[in-house]
Amino acid sequence: MQSDTVSARRPIRPYVHVFQLGPDARVGATRVPPTMTAIPCFVYRAADAERARHLDAIEEPAVDDALGELVFQAIEGVVERRSILQELCTDAELSVELAPAHTNGCHAGASMEEAIAALAKGGFVVHVVDGEGPLHRDDAGASALDALERHLDLASLEVLLRSIAARDEELPVHAASASEILEGALERPAPEAFAVRAARRLVDHHPELLHTLVLLAARLASDASGERVAPTRALLAALPAAKDGRVKKAVAAASR
Repeated sequence: MQSDTVSARRPIRPYVHVFQLGPDARVGATRVPPTMTAIPCFVYRAADAERARHLDAIEEPAVDDALGELVFQAIEGVVERRSILQELCTDAELSVELAPAHTNGCHAGASMEEAIAALAKGGFVVHVVDGEGPLHRDDAGASALDALERHLDLASLEVLLRSIAARDEELPVHAASASEILEGALERPAPEAFAVRAARRLVDHHPELLHTLVLLAARLASDASGERVAPTRALLAALPAAKDGRVKKAVAAASR
């Protein structure tokens, strides 16, 4: 079952966010039947629909219209409550309030494990949303490198540079999430080792991702104090030097 809601996008990896409604799912005063609270639900960009073909191929029992409408309303509630559409958007899209055409859906005939495997087989990068249903993961439970890679992919160097130039109080959504993951790396014994692994992860990506990472690391280093100074500088020093002139300038300004 699927419903589509419209937009332009820059090329990014094909992400799908997967979750369960959970045993307490309801729409207003109406509870979602237990038979539907543990089924896999998902959100992805409509342009990536062909990648769901392996999940679509799994046999699905018929669901009457009234129940289907109730489930879709519950899914929309989770999407809004967990800001999943925001997670699907790039920072460039968020900066102009332009949400991508996306598909909300569920599969009444597959388990979560089967759905995740089928979506991954189709080429999706699967992110299991935290906090909905008994089976869940989040950025902390998954690899921090996976989470960093995802947020850097969805970040925008142009939007980040504008935000820094404007001295905005908050960084753009995905840049801020990537920065938080870098901060978490500082709690590790050797943050520079994390930086090296991150840089290796980004070799096959557009150079913008590495430039964004370097800029975020430079900002962390400039704000560090006390015991965090040495590990933050070590993390920054472990990254390749930025080649983008704008990033070099921003890094130099952050280092003053």
